[in-house]
Amino acid sequence: MGALTDMSLVVTIIGSFADDRHAPAVVAMRGDGHTVIDYRANNSPLSLTIDHREWSIERFIAAHRAPEVRARFEADRTAIEVADAVVLLVAPARSGRASHAEFGYAAGLGKPAILYVAPGVQPETAYLWARAFVSDIPSLLAALSDIEAGAHVVRSAKRACFR
Repeated sequence: MGALTDMSLVVTIIGSFADDRHAPAVVAMRGDGHTVIDYRANNSPLSLTIDHREWSIERFIAAHRAPEVRARFEADRTAIEVADAVVLLVAPARSGRASHAEFGYAAGLGKPAILYVAPGVQPETAYLWARAFVSDIPSLLAALSDIEAGAHVVRSAKRACFR
């Protein structure tokens, strides 16, 4: 991670591993001086699928108790908690339940959230928690600039681990 300045934001990006807008967004935000906490860094998708013929509440609970799932949960939670802003990549059939739950958690913490929306995404009532809706990188950078310029950003004590 780069050095943090008073004029940069720590931004957590959340979304699907399959979203092809992810890498260009990370590059652009970093190029604009922001520190980006990237869920793809040193990470790979987890397989939490239970065959519907073998599904049981016990298997469901056991999947959530797996050490790699707990570790991912803690990393994702910390990334949201230390962030100044959160960007959710929203795409039809790609944005999963976890990324939407993370968006809700960020909104509940009062974090400014930006929805980077792909064509074809349907509106949702909970999306009203977003500070901005954008559909391209220039708009994303402008929304982050607005947050940076107008926000009294509360810095988390946990943020030191991302310096």
